[in-house]
Amino acid sequence: MGALGPLGAGLLVEPFGWRSVFHVRVPLALGLLAWSIAALSAEPMERTRQPVRVADLTRAPVLLACALSFVARGAIFAIWLLVPFYLVDARGLSPAIAGVLFMLAPLGTAFAAPLSGRLADRVGSWAPAVAGLAIESLGLALLGTADGATPLGSIAIGLFTAGWGVGFFEVPNMAAIMSAFAPTQQGAAGGLSFLARTLGVVVGVASLAEIFAVRRVTVGFLGAFAEAHMTAAIAVAAAALLAIAGRRAILRGP
Repeated sequence: MGALGPLGAGLLVEPFGWRSVFHVRVPLALGLLAWSIAALSAEPMERTRQPVRVADLTRAPVLLACALSFVARGAIFAIWLLVPFYLVDARGLSPAIAGVLFMLAPLGTAFAAPLSGRLADRVGSWAPAVAGLAIESLGLALLGTADGATPLGSIAIGLFTAGWGVGFFEVPNMAAIMSAFAPTQQGAAGGLSFLARTLGVVVGVASLAEIFAVRRVTVGFLGAFAEAHMTAAIAVAAAALLAIAGRRAILRGP
């Protein structure tokens, strides 16, 4: 469903303006809220719980997996933050056509996630997670070379590749976090994984927006766009190297 969001938004913005994207969410959100309340009230509550201690959260594998999630999610928001403006303002595409192109990023994520999950079941979570980071970095780097004359086919490849990479990374990475906690702590483990991703988004948006704003004064929109994506690509590549080094350190032990 996430892959359809950019397309639907583009189709709404063109005839009705940008405010329509927010208006249409109101009935959808209310409907989902009502459905969630009804579904949760019908399920029996599990009373057996095991408290989560600080020591559970500060173990090296947990901290490493959360740090990688933080970077991967923060970096991918270079796309969500800047690509719509690039496609519409810099390349002159209509919002509907831009939505079609933009949906390639979440579409790549949707295609990659089940594949990486099956692979993680066979070989473990570490190798697919590192591969996903490398692929995400490659996609962001492709967008980091974009200018006003870059073929839209190349932009499409960069969007799909970056989305594929983050999808290929997230499933095994979340599995690594969840497996580090007891069955009675899975709720806390899921919350921790979500917290790492959310903090990554917040910091990523703030950092990349600042880089874009500062560099735009000097190098213009296209130059700042490219530099923000290249910065994101470098951050994800560094995260992949951190994953390799961290894995070796964890295997060696104290």
